[in-house]
Amino acid sequence: MKKEIRTVVYDDELRMEAYRFEGIMQPFPSHFHEHYVIGIVEKGESGQIEERREASNGE
Repeated sequence: MKKEIRTVVYDDELRMEAYRFEGIMQPFPSHFHEHYVIGIVEKGESGQIEERREASNGE
């Protein structure tokens, strides 16, 4: 089992929060925020979502 590390820092002068997560393995669904967010992934795994659509002409 990997060790999970979660770190949160708030800077009063910049009025900005910073989060650092290490060893977290969980799905990360598409979503949005009502404010600016910058995310960086240093290394990790990503899954590929495969979407199948039926052709309108029956093919």
